[in-house]
Amino acid sequence: MIFHRHDTSLKSGGKHINGGFHVDDGKFITNSKELFAEVVEILATNGLAGKTTVKPEKFLGIKYVYKNGSVKLHQKSNVEQFLHSLNLSEAKPCATPMDPNTDIRDEEETTEGIPGDLDKYRSLCGQGIWLLQTRFDAAFTVGALCKRMSKPELEDEKKIKRFGRYLAEDPERGLYFHPRKEGEVMQVYFYVDASLYLKAISGVAGFLGTPDLVNHNNKNAAIVCFSKPESLAVTSTMEAELLAIGRGVVAAEWVADLLEEMGYPQVEPPTVFTDSQPAIRFLERTGPNPNRQTRHLRLKVNYIREAIQRNKIVLRYVPTGLNCADILTKALGKELHRRHSRNIMGMPFEQID
Repeated sequence: MIFHRHDTSLKSGGKHINGGFHVDDGKFITNSKELFAEVVEILATNGLAGKTTVKPEKFLGIKYVYKNGSVKLHQKSNVEQFLHSLNLSEAKPCATPMDPNTDIRDEEETTEGIPGDLDKYRSLCGQGIWLLQTRFDAAFTVGALCKRMSKPELEDEKKIKRFGRYLAEDPERGLYFHPRKEGEVMQVYFYVDASLYLKAISGVAGFLGTPDLVNHNNKNAAIVCFSKPESLAVTSTMEAELLAIGRGVVAAEWVADLLEEMGYPQVEPPTVFTDSQPAIRFLERTGPNPNRQTRHLRLKVNYIREAIQRNKIVLRYVPTGLNCADILTKALGKELHRRHSRNIMGMPFEQID
C-alpha cells in the first residue's frame, strides 16, 4: 500500500508526506514533523500503532548508511545469505554477473543437458529477485536466470553460481542518493534501451536531478529501474527500441505527474534518452516512415508522438556507450558493465564534493 498527502494551500514549499507499507512495516518521507505526527496518530487510532524511527538503519532487509546528507542503501545481509545458499562464502569474485557470450534461452527451450535441482534453483531465483531492490546492476541477469525456473539444467546452475561470484566481489554495493545543491534543478529524465534475442527486452532507468548532456554521468541512483521482456512480436531492432521508448515515456509521465501532485511541478518536460537515431527520426517524422513494418505498433507509436507534440516529453539521442540502460538489456563486458553499474546506482560517498 502506498499513499501520499500534500498541503495544496501553500503555493510553494508545501507540507507533504509520502508513505508505503509492506505488511506491517511502513516508511514515510516528509518535510513536516507536524504532518508526520498527525499521520502517526491516525494510524494508532485505527489499530496500527507502532515504534517510529526518524532515520531508519534497516528496513525490510535494506541497510541505510548516512553520511553528510547523503544516504546509501544496500542488502549485504541478503547477499551473504544468497552466497551461503550457493556455498560460495569463500568464492573467487567475478567482475560481471554474466558472460557476454552466454546463450540466453527461453523457458520453453530444452536441450540434452543434465537436469538441475528444481526446488533449489527456484529458491535461488527468488532470492535474486529480492536483491533487485538495491542491485539494479543485476536486473538483466536475474531476469535471464528466472526464464529457466520451470526446467533448469546443470548449465543454468553454473550461470547462477557465476552470478553469486559477482555479488561476492562487493556485497555492500548499493544505491546512493545525495542532497540537492543550492539552485540545482531537479528534472525527471530517463534512459531507455532495447535488445533483440528471441524476444525484445526493454530496459528503463529513470532519474531525478540535472542530466549530464555531455558525459551522461548520474550523481544519484535511478528512482525507476527495470528490465522487461516484451510480449509483442517485433521484426527489427528499431521496433524493439520503439517499445522501450514507449515504456520510458509512460514511466516519465507518471513520475512527473506524481511530483506535480506532491507540489513539485516540473519546469521542463521529462527527457527520454535513447541510442536509436532511426527511432527518433521516425517518431519525430523527420525520417522514412516504415508504416508497413510498424503497423502492429501503431497505438504505441501514436501515444509517443502525441506525448512529443503536447510537450509532455522530449526525446534526445545518447551514444550507445554512454547509455546506462544498456546494462538492463544485455550481458556486457567488464569496462562497460562497471561504467553503467556506477551510473545506474549513483556516485559513492567519496566521489561527491
